[in-house]
Amino acid sequence: MKEAEEYKREQRNAMIQQLDKGTQNLQNDIANTQAQLSTGKLVLDDMSQENIAVLDNVVKELPVVRNTLKEINKGIEKYKLKDKEYIHCQKLLEVNTQKNKELTDLESKYSDRKLLWSNVEKFSKNNEAWLNNNFQDLNTEEIERDMKQFESNNVLLQVRLTASDGTKDRVL
Repeated sequence: MKEAEEYKREQRNAMIQQLDKGTQNLQNDIANTQAQLSTGKLVLDDMSQENIAVLDNVVKELPVVRNTLKEINKGIEKYKLKDKEYIHCQKLLEVNTQKNKELTDLESKYSDRKLLWSNVEKFSKNNEAWLNNNFQDLNTEEIERDMKQFESNNVLLQVRLTASDGTKDRVL
């Protein structure tokens, strides 16, 4: 009986070490994805401020941004599944479980980027329709509703993209 308890204890420690390694790998993946959200096309690293000020220049990046966001979302979904598995294993091994703050932060940052770029895309489509259609054919109620939504989203993004210490998240 004593040998069985010792074997169980030895295996538990090995499983906990393996779980810790998996958790650390997940944290590294999350950190890499966080960095991806703050570089490249998502923040228009390769464009000057003058080029960013021209809506058409930003709109040209939408297909790349859309694909990047889609890939990041797939990664986040995988991370959530892994995190759920690790929490389940921690409970089975009677190890203290903690909410994965980094994953929550990543989801929040992704949500902000997606909202920002969705706003850019929708505004550019509406802007093109407003400029290229007959003025009398435009639905003023729809335009007013859309503009209120843009304004609301922009205020929300300004708040979300400003950290508690007053620094701004690096976007556009």
